[in-house]
Amino acid sequence: MSNIEAPKTYENPQISLPSLPDSSADGEISDKENSLFIGKVDNLYPSLAARMGTVYARLEEGLEKLLKKEEKPSADNTRTSGIREVTAPLRKRVVEKLHEEFPYLTPDALSIISAAGVGIGAIAAAIENEKGAGKLVKAVTAMEIVASSVLDAFDGELARLLDKLSPGSNDFFAGQLKDAVSDRFQELFLWLSHYYAAKKREDKLGEVTAMASIVTGVLPSLARAYAEKQGYKVSETGVRPDRFFGSRLGRTIVGIVGAVYPEIKGVSVQSIGDGLVTVANMINTYERLNIAQAKKAKELSQEKMHEAQVRFFVLGGVAAVSLGVAAATLFMLRNKKD
Repeated sequence: MSNIEAPKTYENPQISLPSLPDSSADGEISDKENSLFIGKVDNLYPSLAARMGTVYARLEEGLEKLLKKEEKPSADNTRTSGIREVTAPLRKRVVEKLHEEFPYLTPDALSIISAAGVGIGAIAAAIENEKGAGKLVKAVTAMEIVASSVLDAFDGELARLLDKLSPGSNDFFAGQLKDAVSDRFQELFLWLSHYYAAKKREDKLGEVTAMASIVTGVLPSLARAYAEKQGYKVSETGVRPDRFFGSRLGRTIVGIVGAVYPEIKGVSVQSIGDGLVTVANMINTYERLNIAQAKKAKELSQEKMHEAQVRFFVLGGVAAVSLGVAAATLFMLRNKKD
């Protein structure tokens, strides 16, 4: 006989509302009838409380199953985003379904699809803004870029699932490096689209802020890697608005909105968003460099510090490539005859 835990049962009381006491011929209610009525009303409250308790218990049990927390990360963990922790159960379920439908899908393939999708969407957005595309076309482009960006959130979860099914089959550090490179190039595609659109509509401020976003975009990641190679943990996502726009999620939101809807009712949304991102990038970079100069006990292991050092050099290379692409784009567009 199998040891299957019996499901929880809840009392489901029947509630009957008390009827009002009949009044006498002269329209008055006797004390006895009034006492009986009050007694029935008093008995109603425990019934309602029991019913509400049952509903609450079922809701709590359902939420507990839905949002069941994963194992707490170790003290050496550098993936500290609260958003990452909250969305972990949902990402796990989506990845399990993806693996069922596409068993040969790999984390690297997801990253490539995500980066390619964002790049294609950014190019389409730039062309649409130049040609004056309609609202429906813009909405479709926005959804395509959002979907491609969201895919990027599942590569790590897929790697963990595959490693669970086949231990040792995935190099998590190499995967994180590829993911970081993919993130930076996705942002580069979006901000090149920003610059192109600003150039076409002769928005000088938009051109400057778009280039400033490209130049400063990789700096927070570089500063984080630098602080971690010194042995100190750095928060992934800022809490305050000025920090948030300098985080990966904040830059992605601004990048998509600015690429698809650079202007809304004559207001340069793109230049405003890019300005916020540039300032936030600089603030986050400054704060992370300050953490790197802290005179306190090391928080990370030698292994994590070594990984951060490798990531620092890789991101430095990505920054050089991004600046080269941005400079080439600037040169070509400035010398291109309209």
